[in-house]
Amino acid sequence: MSDETLDDPVNRFPSVEWSRYTSARSPEQFALPCAHDECTGSGMSSLNSPSRRDQEFFLTNTAQLQRWLPWLRMFRGFRIAIDYQKMLVALLAVFLWMQGSLLLTRVFFNADEFAGNDFASRDFQANTDAWGGRAFTNPLREMEQFPSRTEPTSVSGFVAQSSATSWPIKRISRSLLGLVNFRSARWWWYSWIQLVWGLAVCAVFGGTISRMAALELTGHGRSMIRDTTYAVKQFPTSFFSPALALIAFGGLWILCWLAGFVGRVPVLGELLIGIAWGLLLLVGLLMALILIGLILGWPLMFVSSEVEKNDAFDALSRSLSYLLNRPWYAAFLIAIAILYGTALLYFVDWLTRISVAVSLSSVGTGLGRDVSFFGLPTLDQMREASTEVLKNDLAASLMKFWMSIAILVPVAFSFSYFWSSTTIGYFLLRRREDGTPINELDLSDQPGHQNPELPVVGIPAAENREASRES
Repeated sequence: MSDETLDDPVNRFPSVEWSRYTSARSPEQFALPCAHDECTGSGMSSLNSPSRRDQEFFLTNTAQLQRWLPWLRMFRGFRIAIDYQKMLVALLAVFLWMQGSLLLTRVFFNADEFAGNDFASRDFQANTDAWGGRAFTNPLREMEQFPSRTEPTSVSGFVAQSSATSWPIKRISRSLLGLVNFRSARWWWYSWIQLVWGLAVCAVFGGTISRMAALELTGHGRSMIRDTTYAVKQFPTSFFSPALALIAFGGLWILCWLAGFVGRVPVLGELLIGIAWGLLLLVGLLMALILIGLILGWPLMFVSSEVEKNDAFDALSRSLSYLLNRPWYAAFLIAIAILYGTALLYFVDWLTRISVAVSLSSVGTGLGRDVSFFGLPTLDQMREASTEVLKNDLAASLMKFWMSIAILVPVAFSFSYFWSSTTIGYFLLRRREDGTPINELDLSDQPGHQNPELPVVGIPAAENREASRES
């Protein structure tokens, strides 16, 4: 071994061992005899100034903190979610989801079962005799829980409104429970089509946001068009991963249904049900576990397909295993995401309302019209006030359209934040369960990326050697 190799600590220690060696020692302990330019005249490194190679192994305080407390990455959700490309995708997703759901409600319920003219405030009240007083609400009424509609007066009110940050799960869960709570064929088909439409929108647009968030989290470039294309290609995986769980749930449901059908046999049928009731309770337990896992795990299934580029079964098994094996860690991450997201949602809503109020006030003053508010009104109130600013009907309609878009901004942010925080949570759960590094991600769609070629062995290798000799 040469003197230069002996003098170089990087060459004396393998990279892994060198990182462990340096992590337990201060830079002053790396002073070794050398003949480099950095050394002093005595041939020894200065004890007060570490060499350049020592600095390469230095970790900042932020990096060290994230190594010790990886869940701090959850607080990057705001910066990732507020990106304009993700907000545009989220706005389109919210608009399509809500309008599609509104169309389904119009198809399944006649004009006597709902009232109102405004698409953002219409309620759909089912017939109390036929539906037991259950109300079908326009999905845009989800905004009732948003800060612009109701101001919290206490900490409990703040926590109660925290569901606004997870409204996609709430809507999908409502459809799933509608399938279980079978009231009539119309109710069942309504819930089923609402479920399919919601999952389809989330698979495409939520998958796009998840893909962009994963690339940004791992330090790669994101593109709305390229990432949307990637999400569309992964649509079968994303969509059919929860479908597999639904198929399993449906099979168990049919088993119980058959037991109930057998119970119609006079005398003997009900006796058989009584004997087998213990087994039927176990089947019910399995259905409950599948339903809970599906309600909590379907967003992770979508994220898994965007991160791993796997098949539907792998996305399903990964998501459920992370939740079942790390339930407390998952609950901890969910609590952080909801509480932090609720605070962010109030900020976004507050900023949106101030922006709209300032615009209305300044433009109204320029037009010579009185547009004044007492306090800070809600977005709904300002949209109604905007109809008095412009006298031209077409101009007023256009202005009302843009005000409707402004109303959707907090909803779109919550959609973007939901998928961004779910993506971060997936990376953290995967790291805790599988030990997979945070920065590991499928990059097959990135420009210039080449999949590693496997070595050619066996008969193909022999044929290649013979061909090279003949040439």
